[in-house]
Amino acid sequence: MSTRVSLFYFSLAYVLCFGDASFFGIPKLCLCRCGLVQTERQGILFRKTADVPSQFPWVVTINTGNRVVQGSLLTDQHIITAAEPVYGVPITNLTVNLGVYDRCRGYSALNSDVSEVTINPSYAPANLNNNLALIKLRYPVTFSDSISPVCLPYYGLQEYDQVCWTASWALSSANASTCIPRVATVPTLPAAGCYHGTNDDTVTQDKACFVPLGAGSILCNIDIGAPVLWRFSSSFPYRLVGVISSSTTCEDTKTPLYTRVIDHITWIRDVIQSDCNCI
Repeated sequence: MSTRVSLFYFSLAYVLCFGDASFFGIPKLCLCRCGLVQTERQGILFRKTADVPSQFPWVVTINTGNRVVQGSLLTDQHIITAAEPVYGVPITNLTVNLGVYDRCRGYSALNSDVSEVTINPSYAPANLNNNLALIKLRYPVTFSDSISPVCLPYYGLQEYDQVCWTASWALSSANASTCIPRVATVPTLPAAGCYHGTNDDTVTQDKACFVPLGAGSILCNIDIGAPVLWRFSSSFPYRLVGVISSSTTCEDTKTPLYTRVIDHITWIRDVIQSDCNCI
């Protein structure tokens, strides 16, 4: 038997016995589903509270010690968010709140410490290029109806010029936070269409934006790190196509920007490959 065939059978036996192919550079897959939600209803271009608890069970809040931002659960151990609010922050200052629906009552909440923060190696603080970070939880979480991951985009997915969703705890004014998550459904544009009404320096090639341009923002400063979601139809799972990266006040007319996840998918998969990845 050749060495190549022997290695194949050894790899197959290892995966079947231990359920982990990350040793071979292949993501560890688990028997779980990503991107699944409760039934929801949402109109376009406005924000309303989530219809039911756990509507988006991957949305988390991240407390940095002096501000609260948003993030999304990718695996049983990693959260993705924007790099800007956690850049340079000691991990001892960070806590992650998962499975929360009513922040005022702590509904189904799980608080987790952080063991590691991985900033995108190409992150540029000056213009927020490659504005992504991966936060590793101190301990793996157990998935449930209120805590489950979002799906990553598949290679080649182009979500711009389509309708996407975002969800977080921001209010529609005064940068305040709400008790119940608020959801918005908005069309998107590629980077080339985002220059009107924003700072040109921050419209890097890995960015896209929400429309309409020049109108009052539906996003606020507290929305930083929140997910931008897309799905093919209501019977398909949600995929994380972006992470909100622009910082603005709720009433500002600057165009909200997000970092496209697909542009960084190789880096993301390299970091999370030993985690429990749902399909």
